[in-house]
Amino acid sequence: MKIGILTFHASHNYGSMLQAYALLHVIMGMGHDCKIINLRTDVQKSLIQPEIRWSHPRTTLSHIIKHPLRTLTLSRKYSRFERFLCENLCCSHELHTHAEVGEYIRQSGIEAVVVGSDQIWNPACWDFDWSYLLDFDFSIRRIAYAPSMGHTPEMIAQSKQKRMATCWNRFDALSTREQRGSAFVTSLTGKPCATVLDPTLLLAANDYNRLSLSSSLPSEYIFYYTPREEPGTFLKAQELARQTGLKILVTQDSSEYTGTNVIRINDCGPREFINIIRGASYCIGNSFHLLAFSLIFHREFIMLSHQKDSRMLNILEPLGLQDRLVNTDAELSVMNKIDYKKIDRKMTEMRKSSLKYLANALRFN
Repeated sequence: MKIGILTFHASHNYGSMLQAYALLHVIMGMGHDCKIINLRTDVQKSLIQPEIRWSHPRTTLSHIIKHPLRTLTLSRKYSRFERFLCENLCCSHELHTHAEVGEYIRQSGIEAVVVGSDQIWNPACWDFDWSYLLDFDFSIRRIAYAPSMGHTPEMIAQSKQKRMATCWNRFDALSTREQRGSAFVTSLTGKPCATVLDPTLLLAANDYNRLSLSSSLPSEYIFYYTPREEPGTFLKAQELARQTGLKILVTQDSSEYTGTNVIRINDCGPREFINIIRGASYCIGNSFHLLAFSLIFHREFIMLSHQKDSRMLNILEPLGLQDRLVNTDAELSVMNKIDYKKIDRKMTEMRKSSLKYLANALRFN
């Protein structure tokens, strides 16, 4: 079957690009002809502008003179994301609008469109577009695989909820990444909605080895990663560093990350991100995909949150690891090592269930 995927594949976010990579390879592994529908709206592209833009030479030159190292580092990071997209994601030609996406689907011979994963159904996201709900007036097999609406789908504006429900009613197979999201979809449509694993968790560590890089990382370190910085999170990383005697490796450019025990690597792309997690002694932060890859590579980890994070608990509770989600106000202590033999058995069952949903959804009756 000829399949198209619609997701946040091109945002310069490690988890977004890697979940797109995983879903693409899982569907191709099922024997389908699969391609990512390369939607890159003007808003999406504006969010990931490189530091060096030669179309504005005067501004660019001034920026380089004032911040030479930062400019070159972030430009190298931008290039690594774009290279990963070109080399590892099979994409259509670039599309910029909702209308162009609809026309491409109609003209390309695609038999089914899979939307997901990531927060593509969260209207609060800057890069949200109604294309991700397949809001088109033509017939196509519509499948949702693990899209997310964020922490609180109930807070979506009523007018948008109504339009979303209309779109969902056209789907042939519905699922989300979180139980809360699935319950919300069912409450608005009356249709069953499965809860499935994030695509990154459908692949095992060996499946990511093709992305491995040679590196000169320290032999032991704590990897701290937070896509959104919250009060107290970095202090928890420092607390863990004091207890373990390890240095903290960070990949983001922030003035908060100071100290003689901090190692900065600010030019990481998706492949470097995987390498850093694979080599870490501990991972700590508030990123869903930091959690996912910590599980994949059998890392010790602590996830931080000001409140119960339904996205993470959806994974942690079935695995019996809910104690690894720590409130930033709570005292931090080094925990017993995770029994990954036990975790892998549970993950295998969860993976089977999610793969079965996807295989059935892609099968025409």
